[in-house]
Amino acid sequence: MYQIKQDGYFGFVRKEIAPLLPKYSPNVLEVGCGEGKTLQWLKDCGRAGKISGIELNLDAAEIAFKHLDKVYGGDANLHLKHIPLETQDMVLCLDVIEHMQDPWETVQRIYDLLRPGGSLILSVPNVRHYSVLLPLLFKDKWNYTEAGIMDKTHLRFFSGKSAMEMLKKSGFTPKGIRSTYVWGNRDKWIDIATLGLLKGFLSFQYLICVEKPLLQKQQDAMPDSSPQKAIACPI
Repeated sequence: MYQIKQDGYFGFVRKEIAPLLPKYSPNVLEVGCGEGKTLQWLKDCGRAGKISGIELNLDAAEIAFKHLDKVYGGDANLHLKHIPLETQDMVLCLDVIEHMQDPWETVQRIYDLLRPGGSLILSVPNVRHYSVLLPLLFKDKWNYTEAGIMDKTHLRFFSGKSAMEMLKKSGFTPKGIRSTYVWGNRDKWIDIATLGLLKGFLSFQYLICVEKPLLQKQQDAMPDSSPQKAIACPI
């Protein structure tokens, strides 16, 4: 069902990841790249060198081929098995992992593809959001929708904690996590006013940045590669 998403689904530029980006990544792979617009944006603003993508929807993959250095059309897990190990500096996996039958295997394979010090930026819908919990608690409703957290093409569901546990189990080190809100500033200010106690219910989606640890000798030699507080890309 993922392949028959509505027009426009594959063409978004995910600029909300900007605060989590490393300063520069020579080789970037996006799992579920759609039409390649996010990768093209990263390259245009000098944050990425070689850009490659994997896309299940072949029509979107054909469009991505015009913008990217390399495109793999078809099932991500099949292609991930044939990409050489430790060749990627950053992998994007944005609103993709919940569509996987075995996301734990996918995340482990991504870990193996990254060089030590490389980053994975992942976004995942939050199943603890009040728009899911309230209908379930008070109306006994667990209804699938065309898009959003309860998208009918989702095979797996995560909270922020369970997503981070999956990433840590694969060996990743947390670098940063951000929330997105359905009602923008309203939910954000409720979150602030409640000192973060309701964050798990107000966060519609989590944006997570994790890193494959460096070897100790690499840690001693490398400059700080933390996500940048400021970014030159147009947002």
